[in-house]
Amino acid sequence: MKKLDREIEEIFELWKSYRGQGYGKAKWRGVRGKPEGYMNTLLRKAIKEYSFEGLKGAIINYALVLLNPQFKWTYAWTLSEFLTRGRKGDSGFKQIMRFHPTGFDSDDYLTDAARTRLYDKARREAAASMKRSKLKSLKTVPEKPFKTTKERYAECSFVQLLDAWEESSFNRVLIRQHCSPEIVKKLQEKAKI
Repeated sequence: MKKLDREIEEIFELWKSYRGQGYGKAKWRGVRGKPEGYMNTLLRKAIKEYSFEGLKGAIINYALVLLNPQFKWTYAWTLSEFLTRGRKGDSGFKQIMRFHPTGFDSDDYLTDAARTRLYDKARREAAASMKRSKLKSLKTVPEKPFKTTKERYAECSFVQLLDAWEESSFNRVLIRQHCSPEIVKKLQEKAKI
């Protein structure tokens, strides 16, 4: 058995391993049998485009946000939808990119209640740490202990974004996903020059 065939089989089995899990609308949509025909072609193409490890990581990240009630993602897709689904009006973007390990941030998918719990826990831990170090003021506690991907992109300069834009198509997808349409338009115009 060739390496690519083993990788296809492993990806297929990973997807099948989540079958039957979930709650409410967020039920995992499994597959049966073996990867043959169209599914085999889709998996070959995806492994070549996103790498074996990247595809595996994307499926694990997708399962994390779909099957865990602390996340607000409820779009349950079949494996073929996961590999091919795009964003309306953007032919270069595939939904799989949301979950690819290099651009995935689980904090972006937290429900408001889970985000509040996480924030409160961070404040309590910071307060306890200060108390142990005999600091009396909470003014040094960060207002927000974590940043979303959008916030991290917002802190980048235009030159940094332009360099990333020109570096690879993967970066362009991430920038389209996390930056405003105005910035994306400016980057597209500047890159053409």
